[in-house]
Amino acid sequence: MLKNLNLALRFVLELMALGALADWGLRNGSALSLKFGLGLGLPVLAAVFWGSFVSPKARFGGSRGMRLSLGLIVFLLASAAWVSAGKVVVGLMYSAITILNTVLTYAFGPQPGETSS
Repeated sequence: MLKNLNLALRFVLELMALGALADWGLRNGSALSLKFGLGLGLPVLAAVFWGSFVSPKARFGGSRGMRLSLGLIVFLLASAAWVSAGKVVVGLMYSAITILNTVLTYAFGPQPGETSS
């Protein structure tokens, strides 16, 4: 049961990362078109990266540890986006939660549908 709760939390954290990257893109573009380009492009790029290299069924992710490490990098980039937006406490709390979630995900063993260990 705890494994499933941890996986559900991981999914929520993934969605939050996409939101943080979208927010950062919308705040940091100089022109309106750049704001929308970054605001839409960064989350799409992160989602494609996640699906290709991080997800349990990732085609190019390598070992399980490597996929979890790459996922943690995405999470920490989202944390940096929040800190950059002045939401330092949110960014630090998100970092701590994602690190704990990643450690627990590794400790709980393979996820359903995982392609390699």
